[in-house]
Amino acid sequence: MASDTLASQTDGRFAFGLAPTDVEEFRAILQTEYGETLSLEEAWSRAIEVLALCRMLLGPLPDDPTIPD
Repeated sequence: MASDTLASQTDGRFAFGLAPTDVEEFRAILQTEYGETLSLEEAWSRAIEVLALCRMLLGPLPDDPTIPD
């Protein structure tokens, strides 16, 4: 499973601050809006890719805790 390869932080969040509930919500939205059913592993991968694209386009946010000082 993809989440096994991600380094978990102490609050149960993973890459880009994603929590398992966030990925489940992402899966539900894709199913409802596009009829696309993803495995949990694929949903993790795509959710991380979407967030990486947004970060690339917008740049780091001023209060982003994942960006080191």
